[in-house]
Amino acid sequence: MINYKEQKTECINYVPINTTCDKCQRVIEVYEGFHKIRHEFGYGTTKDGDYLEVDWCEDCLIEIVKESKARWYEQDEQDEQDEQEDLDE
Repeated sequence: MINYKEQKTECINYVPINTTCDKCQRVIEVYEGFHKIRHEFGYGTTKDGDYLEVDWCEDCLIEIVKESKARWYEQDEQDEQDEQEDLDE
């Protein structure tokens, strides 16, 4: 959940100041960076039309990815994969 502060200008704007990691409950300041993930479940799934939204700190995101055995791409590897996909098209 993102927390906002009031910022007065010509109109009232709400700007994010921090969020709470949905896994470890640590408060993360906006400048520290956090990962907001939103996923809408597709047609034919048991959650069709529903969506999932989570805010995770970087430590928890990395932990979740490692636990899931997902493939982790370093920046150079991702660039190479993107280039290969462009060549295949």
